[in-house]
Amino acid sequence: MKKILFPFDFSMTSVNAFAYAIKLAKKVGAEIITVHAYNFPAGVTNEYYSNLLEMYDVTELGSFENYTNEVPKLREIAEQQKAQHVKLSHVLENGEAVDTILKLADKNQVDFIVMGTNGASGLEEGLFGSVTERVMNRSKCIVLAIPGSCNDLSLSKILFLSQYEQRHKKTLHDLTVFAKGFKAHIDVLQVKPHHSDDEPDTISEWKKEFSNEDIHFHIIGSDTVEETITDFMELHHSHLLAMTVKHKGLFERLFYYSIASKMVFHSKIPVLSIPYE
Repeated sequence: MKKILFPFDFSMTSVNAFAYAIKLAKKVGAEIITVHAYNFPAGVTNEYYSNLLEMYDVTELGSFENYTNEVPKLREIAEQQKAQHVKLSHVLENGEAVDTILKLADKNQVDFIVMGTNGASGLEEGLFGSVTERVMNRSKCIVLAIPGSCNDLSLSKILFLSQYEQRHKKTLHDLTVFAKGFKAHIDVLQVKPHHSDDEPDTISEWKKEFSNEDIHFHIIGSDTVEETITDFMELHHSHLLAMTVKHKGLFERLFYYSIASKMVFHSKIPVLSIPYE
């Protein structure tokens, strides 16, 4: 059975994102592991630490639910979507959020991480980013980020950003499997500053390889990449933005903003990041 890791911070953004996690679990036949990361305050004594461990008892689901008073909300969402059969388990971990999420994802060999995002702007975006963006930047598995204002559960139109590189063909093949679960159409889009003579041949080659799939291919010349992508999504009523995300080090993140990082902050629709080294 596939596994979905769902970071949960008890916010409305997080609760909203859980509906997407449930829908994905139903489509791919997955169980969901929720995780809440917390940090002990500085100067905690051993005695106080022991008491906290009792409060944060992760071995008994009932204790966890009684403590938070929030987990039952997730069960209600599952019931509303007629997904009572989806297996839910809950983990409470002491540690920094990003590291905790990534360690649990590796430990449990999860297939997807689904989480909410409120975005960021300015200096916060450039230097630190949201927890979601940092998870995307380091995750070995697919991450589905849900904007806090997004509540349209339809995923029938997917926009895949590509440079039409050979390695993106495998990603697109994998994406078609995902799309069929939602009976979704895929638009593949490249935005670049100038048109080139080889564009018709490129489009023809990709059309031939994916001739049996519900996919349209596009190349748009524009200097304003993010704005053009946003306009395309609105014009074509895209429900999900998919892209590959290259893992980058801190230095590169400080001085180079990838379009993936920008879109997770600014997109009004869910963003699906597919990692590659």
